[in-house]
Amino acid sequence: MKVLVSCPNLQGQLSRFSLAVITLEGDGIDWVDTRAFIDPSVDLGITGIAVLPDMTLVAIQSPSRPRVVKLSNALEYRETIEVPGLKDPHGMAVIGRTILMASTGTNEILAVDIDTGRTWKHWTFQETT
Repeated sequence: MKVLVSCPNLQGQLSRFSLAVITLEGDGIDWVDTRAFIDPSVDLGITGIAVLPDMTLVAIQSPSRPRVVKLSNALEYRETIEVPGLKDPHGMAVIGRTILMASTGTNEILAVDIDTGRTWKHWTFQETT
Protein backbone atom coordinates (compact mmCIF):
# COMPACT_ATOMS: atom_id res chain seq x y z
CA MET A 1 0.00 0.00 0.00
CA LYS A 2 1.18 3.49 -0.83
CA VAL A 3 0.46 6.63 1.20
CA LEU A 4 0.85 10.24 0.07
CA VAL A 5 2.28 12.41 2.87
CA SER A 6 3.14 16.07 3.22
CA CYS A 7 6.15 17.47 5.04
CA PRO A 8 5.21 20.99 6.18
CA ASN A 9 7.13 23.80 7.86
CA LEU A 10 10.30 23.34 5.86
CA GLN A 11 12.54 26.21 4.87
CA GLY A 12 14.81 27.05 1.98
CA GLN A 13 15.90 24.23 -0.27
CA LEU A 14 14.30 21.68 2.05
CA SER A 15 10.84 22.83 0.93
CA ARG A 16 11.44 20.81 -2.25
CA PHE A 17 10.95 17.74 -0.05
CA SER A 18 7.37 18.61 0.85
CA LEU A 19 5.57 15.68 -0.73
CA ALA A 20 6.39 11.98 -0.69
CA VAL A 21 4.88 8.63 -1.51
CA ILE A 22 5.66 6.08 1.19
CA THR A 23 5.29 2.38 0.53
CA LEU A 24 4.08 0.79 3.74
CA GLU A 25 5.62 -2.56 2.93
CA GLY A 26 9.02 -1.00 3.64
CA ASP A 27 10.22 -0.27 0.11
CA GLY A 28 11.13 3.30 1.03
CA ILE A 29 10.17 6.83 0.16
CA ASP A 30 9.66 8.31 -3.29
CA TRP A 31 9.97 12.10 -3.15
CA VAL A 32 7.65 13.94 -5.52
CA ASP A 33 9.33 16.47 -7.81
CA THR A 34 7.84 19.76 -6.57
CA ARG A 35 10.01 22.14 -8.61
CA ALA A 36 7.08 23.12 -10.87
CA PHE A 37 5.02 24.47 -7.96
CA ILE A 38 7.25 25.05 -4.89
CA ASP A 39 9.51 28.11 -4.68
CA PRO A 40 12.22 27.28 -2.10
CA SER A 41 13.04 30.96 -1.64
CA VAL A 42 9.64 31.64 -0.03
CA ASP A 43 7.48 28.51 0.31
CA LEU A 44 7.48 26.49 3.54
CA GLY A 45 5.94 23.25 2.36
CA ILE A 46 2.66 21.45 1.84
CA THR A 47 0.09 21.59 4.63
CA GLY A 48 -2.90 19.86 3.10
CA ILE A 49 -3.69 17.06 0.67
CA ALA A 50 -6.96 16.00 -0.94
CA VAL A 51 -7.16 13.17 -3.47
CA LEU A 52 -10.06 13.25 -5.90
CA PRO A 53 -10.91 10.81 -8.70
CA ASP A 54 -9.55 13.21 -11.36
CA MET A 55 -6.78 15.10 -9.51
CA THR A 56 -4.80 15.60 -6.33
CA LEU A 57 -4.92 18.96 -4.53
CA VAL A 58 -2.20 20.30 -2.24
CA ALA A 59 -2.17 23.42 -0.06
CA ILE A 60 1.07 25.40 -0.20
CA GLN A 61 2.21 27.13 2.99
CA SER A 62 3.91 30.39 2.07
CA PRO A 63 4.16 33.72 3.88
CA SER A 64 3.83 35.64 0.60
CA ARG A 65 1.68 33.38 -1.65
CA PRO A 66 -0.37 30.67 0.06
CA ARG A 67 -2.32 28.74 -2.56
CA VAL A 68 -3.80 25.47 -3.74
CA VAL A 69 -2.12 23.49 -6.50
CA LYS A 70 -3.84 20.99 -8.76
CA LEU A 71 -1.80 17.91 -9.63
CA SER A 72 -2.66 15.01 -11.88
CA ASN A 73 -3.15 11.74 -10.05
CA ALA A 74 0.35 10.90 -11.32
CA LEU A 75 1.39 13.91 -9.16
CA GLU A 76 2.40 16.13 -12.08
CA TYR A 77 1.67 19.88 -11.91
CA ARG A 78 -1.52 21.04 -13.66
CA GLU A 79 -2.36 24.54 -12.38
CA THR A 80 -2.48 26.87 -9.39
CA ILE A 81 -5.58 28.21 -7.66
CA GLU A 82 -4.92 31.57 -6.02
CA VAL A 83 -7.07 31.87 -2.88
CA PRO A 84 -7.77 35.46 -1.81
CA GLY A 85 -7.67 35.89 1.97
CA LEU A 86 -5.86 32.60 2.60
CA LYS A 87 -3.18 32.84 5.29
CA ASP A 88 -1.29 29.83 6.66
CA PRO A 89 -3.44 27.04 5.18
CA HIS A 90 -3.74 23.77 7.09
CA GLY A 91 -5.86 20.84 6.08
CA MET A 92 -8.40 20.42 3.32
CA ALA A 93 -11.63 18.55 2.82
CA VAL A 94 -13.51 18.25 -0.45
CA ILE A 95 -17.28 18.13 -0.82
CA GLY A 96 -18.32 17.70 -4.43
CA ARG A 97 -16.26 20.29 -6.31
CA THR A 98 -15.67 22.56 -3.29
CA ILE A 99 -12.54 22.65 -1.15
CA LEU A 100 -13.00 23.56 2.50
CA MET A 101 -9.71 24.66 4.02
CA ALA A 102 -8.52 26.11 7.29
CA SER A 103 -6.95 29.54 7.02
CA THR A 104 -5.29 29.47 10.43
CA GLY A 105 -3.78 32.93 10.03
CA THR A 106 -7.28 34.46 9.78
CA ASN A 107 -9.20 31.94 11.96
CA GLU A 108 -11.53 31.07 9.09
CA ILE A 109 -12.67 28.16 7.00
CA LEU A 110 -12.57 29.19 3.35
CA ALA A 111 -14.52 27.49 0.60
CA VAL A 112 -13.03 27.36 -2.89
CA ASP A 113 -14.69 26.15 -6.07
CA ILE A 114 -12.20 23.73 -7.62
CA ASP A 115 -13.17 24.54 -11.19
CA THR A 116 -13.56 28.34 -11.07
CA GLY A 117 -11.37 29.32 -8.10
CA ARG A 118 -14.24 31.40 -6.65
CA THR A 119 -13.57 31.79 -2.92
CA TRP A 120 -15.88 32.65 -0.03
CA LYS A 121 -15.77 32.54 3.77
CA HIS A 122 -17.53 29.42 4.95
CA TRP A 123 -17.01 30.06 8.67
CA THR A 124 -15.25 32.65 10.84
CA PHE A 125 -14.20 32.19 14.44
CA GLN A 126 -16.15 34.45 16.77
CA GLU A 127 -14.63 34.95 20.20
CA THR A 128 -17.19 34.69 22.96
CA THR A 129 -16.90 36.35 26.34
